[in-house]
Amino acid sequence: MRSLVRVGVSAGVLGAILWPLQRPVLEDGFPLSTYPMFVQDRSTVKLYRAVGLDDQAAEHILPPRLIVGDDQEPMLAAITVEREMRRGQARRAELCAQIARAAREDPDFSELLAIELRIELHDPIAYFEGAPGEGLLEGRTQTHCKLRPAETSRE
Repeated sequence: MRSLVRVGVSAGVLGAILWPLQRPVLEDGFPLSTYPMFVQDRSTVKLYRAVGLDDQAAEHILPPRLIVGDDQEPMLAAITVEREMRRGQARRAELCAQIARAAREDPDFSELLAIELRIELHDPIAYFEGAPGEGLLEGRTQTHCKLRPAETSRE
């Protein structure tokens, strides 16, 4: 009888170990995981960004407070930019105008002339390990809105 219990327990453990193999690779769940985050291609990452531009066309990373009103919520800001950009041109223009209003009122961003909403494709290793701006493979501006006209110098 004991050997029958041992065989039954061994078969159960073996079944539990092999069970994930019959599931689709990207399906994940409790109690056993197929670890789908390790089978997906991560050689490029798509980022939805809001960027400020000054009179020298230098780019300024905009903090979450200009997007969602709170610097403690970077993920909410990132999700807001992505969601609104996917909803079409009218929503992109509305978000751009909202960020521009917030930037105009923030003394840290008084030098900005425009806001751009962009979709960028990055090499994640170069993005995190390289100098600022490294890792950008491709970028497309989806929306551009001005904060104020560029000042002309008088001589």
